[in-house]
Amino acid sequence: MAIDYKKIFAEAKAELAQLRAEEANLEEQLLSIRTQIESAEQVYNTVAPVVGEPRIPNAKDPLLPPLNAADLQASGLTVAIRSALDERIDTNFSAAQMRDHLTKLGWDWIGYKNPLSTVHTTLVRLAHSGMAREVLTPEGKKAFHSANRKQPWTLKELGGARSAKDEPSAKK
Repeated sequence: MAIDYKKIFAEAKAELAQLRAEEANLEEQLLSIRTQIESAEQVYNTVAPVVGEPRIPNAKDPLLPPLNAADLQASGLTVAIRSALDERIDTNFSAAQMRDHLTKLGWDWIGYKNPLSTVHTTLVRLAHSGMAREVLTPEGKKAFHSANRKQPWTLKELGGARSAKDEPSAKK
């Protein structure tokens, strides 16, 4: 029996189109949910002081306070990481060190397939947004610290770390 490659191709093409359409729909739904969450947080934070409850920290807060485990979970991973960076402002964290630090604080990783990857992606995004700084350790590994650390930094203050942007380019 001959293999019908045209049929296989047509089926794969149709399935790919369907999956891309589903993906686009899910992204729209996620954007809508994030907008609803942001609105609910604004209402929550407006009413919380009136009823004697603490407000939920927001990732856009200039300097985040130390949070307990329940507040960390309620605020989300980005806020939890920013809070940890701001709480330990003179510490450089690798993604693994940040994951371990959040675990010690009580962060619940249930529902995360790869917590280390998620933490690393969040740290990189915070660095790109200016809320964290990326540095290289003396061993040449990436690490991150709070953007609220005083500047200019010395190598001694960074524990010998250098800015990743200060490294010589491999291209010449």
